[in-house]
Amino acid sequence: MYREKRLTIKPHYFGVAKIGTVSVDDKNPKRYFAQILNFIPFNKPVLIKDKVGNYYEHIPESIKKYWYDGDRTINKSIFSNIVSLTKLKIEELTAVLHQGFAGFLMCYLQYS
Repeated sequence: MYREKRLTIKPHYFGVAKIGTVSVDDKNPKRYFAQILNFIPFNKPVLIKDKVGNYYEHIPESIKKYWYDGDRTINKSIFSNIVSLTKLKIEELTAVLHQGFAGFLMCYLQYS
């Protein structure tokens, strides 16, 4: 159902937004829901790897299921690098997201 709405079948970033209220899932206290505010979609998908096959995000070897977590910290340089591959401008994004660097990237992964 969601696959028809994806920009590509490959794992990719598709937009930025700000996290609002976070709440615990009533059915599973180990899971959380986050309110998504001021969503700004990318005009095109940004694949999770660059042209030579390197991930944009640094993936620590100690974390085996890195992509499983929907909430990961990245620095402003990585954020800016990914956003630069779209037609969006960092200045425009931070104005919409407010409070300087307060946004997060949204990413689709392909699971079999």
